[in-house]
Amino acid sequence: MYLKIRLIVLISSLVLSFYSMSQEKWEEVRSENEIVIIKDIGFLNEEGYVIAQKNDTVNIIVADDLGKAGEIVVNDLDRYLQLALQSKIKILSEKDKESIDGKNVIILARKESENLLKWSGLDDKVNDINIREQECLIIPSKIKMNNSNGIVLIGGSKRGLLNGVYSFLEKSSMDIHWYPPRIYYNNENSFPAETFLTKADKLVWNEGEIHWKPALTDNICHGNFSKKFIDWASRNRMNIFVARPSPRDIISSEKEREVVDYAHELDLKVIFLGMTHRLPNDIANISHSSDTALAMSTKLYSDMFREYNIDGMAWHTASESITLNMDEKYHKKSRIEWESIYLNSYERAIREIKEDAMLVMLMGWVYMDPADEIAKYVNKNIISWIVPRTPIIDAAVADIDEYEKHFDKIWYWLYSGVSADGQFPIVKIDYLENYLLEAIKRDHGIAGQGIPSSNAANVMYLVESGRDGVVSPETFLQKFGELYYGDSKMGSALLKYQDALKNHRNWFNNIHTRDVENNFSTYEALLLKDVYNTVIDCAKITKTPLIKDRLKAMAVTTIRCFVKRGKTNVSQLIVSENDINKMIDETKSLFSDHYFGIENDFFWEELVKLEDQQE
Repeated sequence: MYLKIRLIVLISSLVLSFYSMSQEKWEEVRSENEIVIIKDIGFLNEEGYVIAQKNDTVNIIVADDLGKAGEIVVNDLDRYLQLALQSKIKILSEKDKESIDGKNVIILARKESENLLKWSGLDDKVNDINIREQECLIIPSKIKMNNSNGIVLIGGSKRGLLNGVYSFLEKSSMDIHWYPPRIYYNNENSFPAETFLTKADKLVWNEGEIHWKPALTDNICHGNFSKKFIDWASRNRMNIFVARPSPRDIISSEKEREVVDYAHELDLKVIFLGMTHRLPNDIANISHSSDTALAMSTKLYSDMFREYNIDGMAWHTASESITLNMDEKYHKKSRIEWESIYLNSYERAIREIKEDAMLVMLMGWVYMDPADEIAKYVNKNIISWIVPRTPIIDAAVADIDEYEKHFDKIWYWLYSGVSADGQFPIVKIDYLENYLLEAIKRDHGIAGQGIPSSNAANVMYLVESGRDGVVSPETFLQKFGELYYGDSKMGSALLKYQDALKNHRNWFNNIHTRDVENNFSTYEALLLKDVYNTVIDCAKITKTPLIKDRLKAMAVTTIRCFVKRGKTNVSQLIVSENDINKMIDETKSLFSDHYFGIENDFFWEELVKLEDQQE
């Protein structure tokens, strides 16, 4: 009896030991366009609706009316299901839907896909529920023909279906998250997209039947313009992409048209940012306040609108340095008068091409007039893209009420990529909460500056909050620390990092942007020392090169904090100059590999600069 009990205990402990070990398995799969970090949890005992088992065939039936969007999302399902489950994928069109192989089915449809929905027995459900454009029904359902385990996704449009598929992938046991490609020196081609997923023995769905809806009507991505970023925006359930080309930059350029067309295939709207009262600088001898300049400039933007088949344009008022300021006539009218003369001319020309075009005006900057003054000069249907009246992120939201009175639609411009000289990993994430709450409460849009960027925590916080409702910084950082840095200890480290920098993070007194006299207290120095030690501990045991590269960024950032703000006798009791030199030596030794090549290793270059400053 004793031996029998011992044997049971031994077997149980071996199973538990194997399960525990399996949780520590990591893989990294790198292709030309994407790096996938795979956490292998082995046996998955979680109960739920099982969609597929390891090595099963998964049948994906695609409605005929999905076009290119269907092709793109099937490619993603194919890749991720194979990586997460080692599944075999069989793709079926509507006419081949009877040729199911095995017991696992995923059906992709829009609410207009009548024949496929009727075949799957869900046409009545679609008629009973109002599925709006960005929304999706996700329904676990037995397929009657062969009693297959199926999950049916029915979008209110192509965009709604894509939102549903990516929500399904994220909320299933695969637990997929997509991170933005890094951007250093505008060389996005050097940096593939980054994906995190969980691998197990079966694919489980625990959500039941859901009607997925975005928390925000307008979730706007603002950043570099390429197919990579369109993919990232699509996977993260954005619906509007704001790009930043100037008129002269995109003349005779094919790339921008290709990207616009690609975004439209995924049902994302595209807006160009940069419209302002100017002519290209190489057009000389024309008064910028003249009717000729106005006509030429209007034609420039309306031609661009027509040529690239975009959905809207944004007026950027940050233009103090333009030639118009040097014109004597300019000073005879107020600034907003000149803004409106040009903007209203552009609006008339663009709406003749596309009546429902989105015209956006960046408002609320420190030099702009109050909302009621702006409203005297521009139409109510101009989208008010507001920056808080003070550029400190945690400023009061008092001015939002005024904009709401005078304009039909409001977006918030939020700073998420604060550090112009480094795009550091964690800055100001907790400052964004008030604006996210306001946007969701008032049904306003969120358009963050620096999205996507290598400031990944801020980016993903805005994305997740705008997608699923508000996520507190504490909750988000705990999860983010484990996923992005591959270790749950990093969640606590990131919270300590934020706490240490609370006195150093407003716009005019920022640890990363200005060298002002505002040094660390003993408490702040202690917190940051603990952050550094946690980062180094995680880097020593990390399972993949990419995660180690991410940890390098955090280690160098923390050292930089000490170099710039650790100069008082108080903080040097915690971390002396000698300690900083040891940190630099340790970091150089531990992170000597250059994951993206030394020419793209910003943080190695930054570490060398910090070492020079210490000498």
